[in-house]
Amino acid sequence: MLKEFKTIIIFILILFLVGSLGYTIIEKWNFFDALYMTVITLSTTGFEEIRPLSKTGRFFTMILIVFGISVLFYVLGNLNVAIFEGNILKDRKMQKKINQLSDHFIVCGFGRMGRKIAYELERRKKKFVILEKDEKNIDSTTGFIFLKGDATEDLNLMNAGIKRARGLV
Repeated sequence: MLKEFKTIIIFILILFLVGSLGYTIIEKWNFFDALYMTVITLSTTGFEEIRPLSKTGRFFTMILIVFGISVLFYVLGNLNVAIFEGNILKDRKMQKKINQLSDHFIVCGFGRMGRKIAYELERRKKKFVILEKDEKNIDSTTGFIFLKGDATEDLNLMNAGIKRARGLV
């Protein structure tokens, strides 16, 4: 989810940068004035322009409004979906559970063999985390602790608590 947040922030920053550069180039404004104009345009605040706009500047403003508002609605829509689906909160809650584990096992993958291993560990009342890269394989109905990620990447293994783990399967 953090990656998605970074992507959203990058999109918004690029949008504001393009708007600011557009006013700087078209209207020959300093960057701060151009940024201010971009902010009031994209926020639909409705203040008047700081200076009169040329026809090209007005055309650019119309394009910026349509494109910018579309991008912002798309980005904010995706953000709302992530929040309402609970992905952010669920990921934090899952990571908190993982951080409390020690002497646990890390099961890499929840395919045919990973499922058998997980159910066997559960039967033996052993603590474990499942590290799965394919979201369609993550089955939250099992009640298992899942971490989305590729087990070949060290950061994912660190997030799964490899330093405190008893074993890796």
